[in-house]
Amino acid sequence: MTEPPTDQLSLEFHSQDTPSGITRSTLRSLARELKLSERQVVHLALARLANEKLPAYLQDDGPLTMAQIHAIQSDADVHMPKGRVLRRMTLFS
Repeated sequence: MTEPPTDQLSLEFHSQDTPSGITRSTLRSLARELKLSERQVVHLALARLANEKLPAYLQDDGPLTMAQIHAIQSDADVHMPKGRVLRRMTLFS
């Protein structure tokens, strides 16, 4: 019988600190310094890495084509008010 997958991750520590990993001793020191549990330090580090490296939103399809710009302008023209301007206001003088 196969065990169901879990949301847990086993972590192996390096024997010395490197650019891509740390020792358990370093994790303990970070936890003490930050007044957090070791688990919270790992989550904090991963959250910061995700914020730094992952996009905040899905990538779009790139710049609009001229056909799309003209279609938007045509649609906007239909919805714009017609007639003379009764009063004009500006936010900045």
